[in-house]
Amino acid sequence: MELERNSTSANSSGSSYDSMWKYLWNLCLPPKTFSAPATDALKMNLDAAIIEGVCCGLGMVLRNHKGEILMSAAFRLDHSLPPEDAEVEAACLGIQRARDAGFRVFTLEFDSFLLVHHVQKRLVLPSYLGTRIQSLLMEMDDCSFVDCLHVFREANLVAHALAKFALNLDVDEPILMEEFPPSISGLVALDALSI
Repeated sequence: MELERNSTSANSSGSSYDSMWKYLWNLCLPPKTFSAPATDALKMNLDAAIIEGVCCGLGMVLRNHKGEILMSAAFRLDHSLPPEDAEVEAACLGIQRARDAGFRVFTLEFDSFLLVHHVQKRLVLPSYLGTRIQSLLMEMDDCSFVDCLHVFREANLVAHALAKFALNLDVDEPILMEEFPPSISGLVALDALSI
């Protein structure tokens, strides 16, 4: 929807005001609540939780256009990583598991703007993060189509809850689920209300 504004001002400040207003009106910010993907599309939300110096929990959830969970997973790493590195690790593991289950077309959503920027621009820096991003890009290239978007933390609550859930796992093997742990059912219900 476009806003029409009748400008009767002949001075340049009115013109710059109109330009600024149009820019702000059209500014597209990431959603602050979960938004379902388009019909026949899939969306994978990913996140990490960290106990510094101890371990990382990684969470992923794959949903369809109705917001139904097709797959979720919780992984525990027995070592600590910086936040962006842990989120890249969650993405690599999430894509591998989704691909193994036959899903090859989806959108990835992270709440790390830095990570999304690097993936979208295919920036690979000479660092550990750069090496992990290169691995993520290769995982993405092995799929039919994978897009990557930024969302606010509020739109990524289920993945974050899964990552926190993973911190308490006693096993090193990933926990794969077609459903989700009962402890996060309230967050799943909140997301469903936002569709």
